[in-house]
Amino acid sequence: VVTNPTVACVLLQLLLLICQHSPSSAGAIYNSPGLLDCLQSKYIQGGAAGASSGEGGNDGGGVTRTKEAAERRGGGVVYIRCGPECRTRILVMRLLRLLSLMSRDMCLSLHNVGIFESAKQHLLLPFSSGSH
Repeated sequence: VVTNPTVACVLLQLLLLICQHSPSSAGAIYNSPGLLDCLQSKYIQGGAAGASSGEGGNDGGGVTRTKEAAERRGGGVVYIRCGPECRTRILVMRLLRLLSLMSRDMCLSLHNVGIFESAKQHLLLPFSSGSH
């Protein structure tokens, strides 16, 4: 397990490049022993569990929400500055998406495990706009 988020980003980008090469290389990544379990426990379930949304603050995953930027745009869009830990979770989501696009069997298997539902949880954090 890689503890440095920057190194994890580089490794995930490498996995994405390999996965994009062909369906057989995506299958090799999918069938890697313990890889998906590690990604799910470290970056999906572990990342979503400790997240708390604060007003204009950091949610624990390297995401900084800027309330002022949202207000400038009419409150409809929230700008997010993403740190390395958040970037790793985004790359894990991209990897899961790419694996699901490569094979119907992989997609159904990932869906049946519930990895997509748990992965979506950290993307749906509420934004507290405070009092106006």
